Amino acid sequence: MNIKNDLFINRIKEYFGDNYSLLLNNIENGLNKSFFLNLKKTDKNKILSLCDFKYEINELNDNVYNYEDISISKHIINDLGLIYPQDVASTIGAKYINKNSKLVLDFCAAPGGKSINILNNLD
Repeated sequence: MNIKNDLFINRIKEYFGDNYSLLLNNIENGLNKSFFLNLKKTDKNKILSLCDFKYEINELNDNVYNYEDISISKHIINDLGLIYPQDVASTIGAKYINKNSKLVLDFCAAPGGKSINILNNLD
């Protein structure tokens, strides 16, 4: 490894602890299609009961699910705002946010998925 890679590895070890290898694996193998649950609308069990497609929980974030082989944007639970399709990398920040934060500044906030996910994680 070169110096830049060592710095990157050390930084993600610092931030993600034991989960850093999962992050590296996702980077190397490509991320799955994923969505998170909008827990501001209803509870987890109700949302998942409406999922009539295969999904599995993502190892990096317990409110994120991987899926394959469907166009989730055309699914009714997406139209109802119960799920939000988003790549895993965009969901990680919300999981590690300081729960006591009074202000969050997201320079890439449009269309608002990360903001919804941050709200999910502040409760």
